[in-house]
Amino acid sequence: MTGAAGADEVLQRIEAGMDGLSPQLRRAARHLLDHPDRVPLVSMRRLADEAGVTPATFVRLAEKLGYGGFTELGALFRDRLAGGGDGRYADRSRRLQRLGAGDGAAGLVADFLAADRANLDRSLGADAAPALAAAAGAIVAARRVVVVGQRKCHTLGFFLAYALDLVRPGVALAGDAAGLLPDRLRDLGPGDVLIAATITRYARATRDAVVFAAGTGATVVVLTDDRDGPVAAYADHVLLLAHDGPGIFRSLTGGLALAQALVGLVAVGIGAAADDRVARAEAHLDGFRTLLDGPAQRPSIAHRGSRKDRSTSKPGAITGRQGRIDGG
Repeated sequence: MTGAAGADEVLQRIEAGMDGLSPQLRRAARHLLDHPDRVPLVSMRRLADEAGVTPATFVRLAEKLGYGGFTELGALFRDRLAGGGDGRYADRSRRLQRLGAGDGAAGLVADFLAADRANLDRSLGADAAPALAAAAGAIVAARRVVVVGQRKCHTLGFFLAYALDLVRPGVALAGDAAGLLPDRLRDLGPGDVLIAATITRYARATRDAVVFAAGTGATVVVLTDDRDGPVAAYADHVLLLAHDGPGIFRSLTGGLALAQALVGLVAVGIGAAADDRVARAEAHLDGFRTLLDGPAQRPSIAHRGSRKDRSTSKPGAITGRQGRIDGG
């Protein structure tokens, strides 16, 4: 048995067998019963410190329960934290309140940090490199690239479209403003790439875009959380991201790390042409004075002077002890 049901069964077995455990195992077991949501969020060493036992005690407890080690046992609790089935936001919100009440601000922040460290390790582990390289190769060779990211995954979609547009032409974000998402997909076909980002609970519009793109012969790249999910089945390249965490919304840290790595590999694949495009983009922004450069200088507030003094100041300028800043 796996997932949330598996973790709940383990907790029931622990509760039923407490009397047969040694004092040290009993302390570790009691900590699991009292704090099951912390198992996937913190290291085994920290969990042991909190329980007042050695890390080896948790390993022995996992083995006594029939698992090969604590990592295998912890996977059940990770699935439980993710919400098991659809992991509704209201349930996650109530769990966050329980964690916050027990840990306080410092403990909860540490939980977020530990969870995202694990998300980064799982999203960018050794198995990720071949999939990232293959997806990047498809994007480098594409005629056009269209990116879709709905709801919470709009963050991932926007970043991918913004960053890829800096290193290669023909990149567009297919948004759904005014209900125009289907229109943005109309000309997709062989030679194009659709990149879609979606995680549990999946956006229906993203799934529909992926199904449509696959039917046109376009290459489909998805950033998602389940190789057997409703979107990955239609993809040519699947980039798996981990999103565990104590928050109401699933973490996007692993997804952003995947997106950054993907853009980096695309830039390397394009080579000098990407460098030239980035340089032209920077020059274009400089022409519009889009970005602030140089050290920040906070102007001093001018001393209150006479009406005559104020009226002779240059319009559009701020004066003070640090000099004048012309309006722009």
